[in-house]
This record gives sequence, structure tokens and C-alpha cells, in this order.
Amino acid sequence: GIKDIERFTYTKESISYEWVGNICQLEIRCQSPVPVAYEYVRKYKMHYAEQLLLTGRYAISEVGYMVSMSSQSYFRKCFKDEFHVNPSDYQKQVKS
Repeated sequence: GIKDIERFTYTKESISYEWVGNICQLEIRCQSPVPVAYEYVRKYKMHYAEQLLLTGRYAISEVGYMVSMSSQSYFRKCFKDEFHVNPSDYQKQVKS
């Protein structure tokens, strides 16, 4: 669930173990290469990050950490790719 993202950094192996048991089964069930699964996890993380930002209780750096992003710059890039605005501008828009 959403709370699991706060505790884990997902890898190809952990996704396959949790979802379907092994990486071959993951690729068969997705009917596409594993990067699609990574994209799904990234989108899930970004939408959870959006929920955290909307609460107004967390700094952007905290949110990046809470969704297990590898670095703040990568978090900001992924957020901007998903919502077409960087997290700080998004936060400003929400507050106004």
C-alpha cells in the first residue's frame, strides 16, 4: 500500500517478489518489459508525494525521502515530469 513506499526502495527483484514471485512472471503478466513496472512505481510515488505536499506538513526534501527517491534532484525531475511543474512551484500554487 501507500505506507509501504515510505519504508522501501523498490528494485526489480523486490517488485517481482512482492507482486508475482519472480521477474519472468512479472514480464509475462505485464505483457511488456520491466521498465513499465518501474514507471508504474514511479507514478505511484509521485502521486503519493503530491498527497504529502498537499498536507502542507512536510518540506519538499522530506517528501522526497518519504517516497524513497534516490536523490532530491531526481525527485524534483520525476515530480516535474509527472505534474509539469516543479515541487516548490506546486507547493506555492497550493498555498495561494
